[in-house]
Amino acid sequence: PGLLRAFMRKFNERFGAWTDSPIPPELLADPETPRRARLVTRFGVLGSIFGINYAIFYLGIGHGGGPAFVLACSCGVIFTPYLMRWRKSVELAANFLSMTLTLGFSGLCFVEGGIHGHAIAWLVSVPLCALLLIGERAGSRWAVVAFAAAAVIAGLDLAGIKLPVGYDPRWTSIVSSAGYLGLVLFMLILGLIFESVRARASAKMQEALAELAASNERLVHLNNEKNEFL
Repeated sequence: PGLLRAFMRKFNERFGAWTDSPIPPELLADPETPRRARLVTRFGVLGSIFGINYAIFYLGIGHGGGPAFVLACSCGVIFTPYLMRWRKSVELAANFLSMTLTLGFSGLCFVEGGIHGHAIAWLVSVPLCALLLIGERAGSRWAVVAFAAAAVIAGLDLAGIKLPVGYDPRWTSIVSSAGYLGLVLFMLILGLIFESVRARASAKMQEALAELAASNERLVHLNNEKNEFL
């Protein structure tokens, strides 16, 4: 167990150093902004890994249109941390990420049968990402957008407009299983990333508070020595 913990700690340090490289120094000034910036970079890595794997899977089953939507969405997700570095704005990068996910999942619905496919369920991740990255107000706005996108897709089905399915029906069970199980795994890793970054920020804050307490103690000691000398 000790070796495993040491390995995981070393891995987290190296992985964190790699994912933190796109964060510009201007965003490291206060305690909260670096936390959100690290979430942006880690969400970018997570989204790109999932997207590339789904694109390969869709290509393997001959999905028509699916790989294009997934790869386009993955490119946007990969670009997000570098947009943050370029514009030096966590809020802009987070909103761009939320927009990319909304467009990608909504587009995928149009080639996977609308409400009868799994892609519509992935829209739930959009407001959650926005909430974790830029706060309650942004999460509420993107919840409205994601709900509206899902409502349009559901409305088409209610109106009798059946959206096409871009893959052979014999793959339906496998595609649905991969989609829903992938969503569960994605949400789990999303939570773990958030908790890891939150714990790191909390540890840094505790360290800063400890240094402040030690400085105050030294000042009190020096003041007492001054008083004794006088």
